[in-house]
Amino acid sequence: MISGIRVAAGLPESGAEGFAFSHHQALDAVRVGMLSRTDRWLFDYAELDLIAMLTTHLDEARRFVRRELGGLAGSGEPATTLRTTLKCYLDTERSLNTTAELLHVARNTVAYRIQRAEQLRGREIKVRRMHLQVALALAEEFGDLVLSEQTTPR
Repeated sequence: MISGIRVAAGLPESGAEGFAFSHHQALDAVRVGMLSRTDRWLFDYAELDLIAMLTTHLDEARRFVRRELGGLAGSGEPATTLRTTLKCYLDTERSLNTTAELLHVARNTVAYRIQRAEQLRGREIKVRRMHLQVALALAEEFGDLVLSEQTTPR
């Protein structure tokens, strides 16, 4: 991979109208790629469709993330660690053992972090679980761009 080079792709479609639609999706993938803090080089709309749709209005996405994460939206290593643990826990269907293995920590550490995350969030993780998972995914992909209180001028 050449440093700084990124590729974006839309979903395959047929005909001129399909090409235009796929091109629009690729542009959305480019937008996500330009905002993303990941080191990926390929931004495939098929993998980013939800993120692209949710960040069409970045200020609204930022408010959503902060509302859903509560105190977990803070900056710094403790909040980042709790978000990472919570996302992994939810991604593994709430398995303490699998999360502990993936994060290379003790099962009790995961349990403590989940409890602490619920405290900081201000509600249990089962409350608006899908919203929580989306907010965690946005925070992981965009970091301070959606975690900060700063809004973009209109």
